[in-house]
Amino acid sequence: MSKVRNQFTTEFKQECVNLVVNQGYGIAQAASAMQV
Repeated sequence: MSKVRNQFTTEFKQECVNLVVNQGYGIAQAASAMQV
């Protein structure tokens, strides 16, 4: 059985990058904040 992958919008991806690059979040913190 294959697993279906999540597809994220461009806006969602940009918000994740913003958290890491501009707000100093770590990867795990950003993922938690974005509920991924």
